[in-house]
Formats: sequence, C-alpha cells, structure tokens
Amino acid sequence: MKRVGPCDFRMIVTAVTFVILVSAPLAQAEEEDTPKSASAASESAAPEPPPINEVDPLPEPALVGPDSEGEALSTDTPYDEEREPQGVEEIIITASKRAENIQDIPLSVTALGGQTLRDAGVTTFAELQEFVPNLEIIPVTDTRSTSIRIRGIGSVGNNAGIDPSVGVFIDGVYQGRAGMSVGDLLDIERVEVLRGPQGTLYGKNTAAGALNIITRRPEYERSVYLEGVAGLYYDFQARGYINEPLIEDTLALRVAGYYSRRDGWDLNRYNNQDVNNVNKWGLRAKLLWDVTEDLSILLNGDYSSEDSRSFVPEIIDYKPWPGFGPSTSLMDLPFNYVSGSQEKELPEADPYDFRVGANVEPKNRLDVGGLSIDTLYALGDYDVRWLNAWRTYSTDSQFDADFSEFDAIKAFQNVDLNQFSSEFTVASPLIDLPLDLSLDFQAGLYFFYMNMDTNDRNGWEDGLVTAAQYACNWPETADPQAPPKPPGA
Repeated sequence: MKRVGPCDFRMIVTAVTFVILVSAPLAQAEEEDTPKSASAASESAAPEPPPINEVDPLPEPALVGPDSEGEALSTDTPYDEEREPQGVEEIIITASKRAENIQDIPLSVTALGGQTLRDAGVTTFAELQEFVPNLEIIPVTDTRSTSIRIRGIGSVGNNAGIDPSVGVFIDGVYQGRAGMSVGDLLDIERVEVLRGPQGTLYGKNTAAGALNIITRRPEYERSVYLEGVAGLYYDFQARGYINEPLIEDTLALRVAGYYSRRDGWDLNRYNNQDVNNVNKWGLRAKLLWDVTEDLSILLNGDYSSEDSRSFVPEIIDYKPWPGFGPSTSLMDLPFNYVSGSQEKELPEADPYDFRVGANVEPKNRLDVGGLSIDTLYALGDYDVRWLNAWRTYSTDSQFDADFSEFDAIKAFQNVDLNQFSSEFTVASPLIDLPLDLSLDFQAGLYFFYMNMDTNDRNGWEDGLVTAAQYACNWPETADPQAPPKPPGA
C-alpha cells in the first residue's frame, strides 16, 4: 500500500476547502430561486423593529402591601406616562452689577443660594471654602489675620498695612480688611465668588477675585425663622430673623441676629484656663421704603462682636532638626535649647491630650459695624443706583508667637479703622443698533476714604536671646560683635 506523503496530504486539504467554498454560493443561489413558503413570506412582510430609542420601556413593577402608615402602596406617576424634561434652573446673579442669568455673563462665577447654604449647615464665613473650588479662607493667628485666596493668589492678613488681593463686598459695600467680613453668614440670599481680576467693575484690591455677599431684603409678608444648635463643651448656637411689613407695599422691616458660644476644647497647662473657645454675636436690621414704583430706599445697619481665646495651636511632634538632636526649631533655634536656657522641660508632644502651653494670654477681640443707604431709581429703562456706606472696625489681638510656655516671642496688634464709600452707577438697557447689533453699558463714579490706626508688636523676648546665647555657648559678658561659636564648641 502506498503511503500518503506530506505534500499529498496538503493537496487533499486544499481540494476539499475549494469544494466547500464553491458549493456555498451555489446553495445560496438555489435557495433564492426556490419559492418561499407561506410562513417565510409572512415573516418577510413583517415590518422592521423600531430603533432602540423608540422601544417602550418596561412597565414599572407593581407595588404590593401597605406602607409604614398602613396605606396601600401606589405609584403617583405611571411609568409609561410622558414625563416633562427638567431644564436647567435659572440662576440670577448681580456679579456684573446688573441682574443677569449666570449662564449669560462672561465671568468665572460660583453662586451659592441661601437655602443651599442652610441645607449644608454652612454658618461661618470660613466654611465657604468647602463648597467653592479654588477658594481658601485661612485664619492665621486670630480673626483679624484672616487671609483669603482665589486660585492660590492672595495677600497675607496679619499685616494691617497690606491691602487684600481678594475684595469682599457685603450688599455692595467694600470691606477694607478681610477681618471685617468673617462673622456668621446671617440671613443670606446668595454668595457669589468671582475668579480672576475684577478691577473694571469692582475697583482696586480685586486682583485675584471678589466675594459678593448679598443678604436678604425686607419683604411684604410677615415671616419668622429661628434655629438652635446644642452640643458638647456647652456648645450653643441660635440664629433667626423676623420680617414685618409696616405699611402695605410701602414699608417693611427685617431684623436678623445670631449668637454662638462654646467652651474651649483645649486646656492651657500654663494657667489651667480653657482656650480655643467661641463667643460671638451679631445683629442686622434693614428698612425698605418703596417711595414710588420707580424709587426705593433701603436703610441697613449691622453690628457684630467676638471675644474669644482662640487660635492657640497644639504641639503635635518635635521633628528632628539636622545637627541639633530631636527637637524642632523656633526662629531657627531648637526648642531644646530654649527649654534648657530656661531650665524647663519640653512638654510632651501628644496631639490627643488636648493640652497646650502658652504663657501669653490669647486674645481675639473684634467689633465691626456700619450703616448704609442704598437708593435705586428706574429712569425709564435705565437703572440708577447711589450707595453710601460707613463702616467701623476695631480689633485687639494677642497670641504667644512661640506657641509654647517659654518666654521667647510675643505678638499683639490693635487696629482701629473707619471707612466711608460712595458709589453712583447707571446701567443701560439693551440698545438695538444697525446691522443686527446691540449694545449695553454701565457708567459710574466711586469714592472711598479709609482712616486706620494700628499698634502692633511681633518680636523677640529676652528668653529667645538667652536661648541663643545658650545654644552658642556664649558667656553673658562676651563681646556682642564677636562671631558666634558653633554648638558644642
């Protein structure tokens, strides 16, 4: 018997494959020429299925059984019923100095409504940074030194002579220092955060952006609101407002206030006094007079006060400092040299003991208030506004700048500020021009005056000089002009 070689086997496989490829089209042609059966004809005559987006959705599952109140479960809206599409909610803001839809203005703006803030539990100015991208509100050593940054740009707040880079406007009134606006967010209508330079409409001190805070105006319906919060450390907070129409559609009054207090959650081991507490309150009153349909006058007065022992940091750890052993540095001087020069032991670094050390009594006292009169007049289709405001601001702050019970660095600052501003603006309607063009404009005048007196100190105490001598092994009678000796020399 003759054996089949590899070449013959490949030839056989090729021939079989060729036969299969040729026979398949012939079979398909015969099937097309063969008359279709009745069932096949009916299937071919059936319409093509609709696109997937036109297929009716599956019916909603039936709900059976009683609910928690014993009532029969039911679906309010059947699933197959046509549902109206929900559009984007229209948000009207005044960031451009006129009422416009937030989607129609060429500005990078984040707007938060008063109800949104209330539902989120936002009550303080600093909490806004949790809901606004690129916004940082950083209180440094006290309320006065609060620094506001947008997109990472801002000015330090602990120097009273430096103007802020982020302007804060409350009801259209510019706040000369960031510390003037850090009270509770009381009876807020909305908050608008504008990113980027805003000098065209908001003037100076808005190189990084602006915060526009608008409080609620009086209404011609009586309403009362009150909320309270209680918690640990004798925490108690109360906020509310009263809106009272005095003359129907003519005169209305709105008064809002807040009070917040809490014991300190840290104990100062230096004098056994609790620190990092809360103690503040504030009031605002607004009187709206609609003289005519075209003329309205709004009087606004507010005052808030804070007196707390806060912003006392706790020692978390003594990180190693190269060449000086296991101790962090203070003004480039290790803490262990400071403690050694004063013959005191370093306190234990325990971030969970709720103990701090400060031999300087912490102070965070602030009083801010003011009056304003806002006049609006509709001159035909033009809106005319004249806003005049006077603000006062005073602080008394003191803190232990070495953050310890050692006598090294002490800082305090007192500020007394008074300011007056007057702004007159005219906003036009949309004016049609030839060639299907349109134009609107704003024009105005602005006057601002501020007078500020400060008394501050941020410097070394005798203890820091003694520690420096101790670190360099200087005798107290050494020549002060002599070069310092390295530690251990």
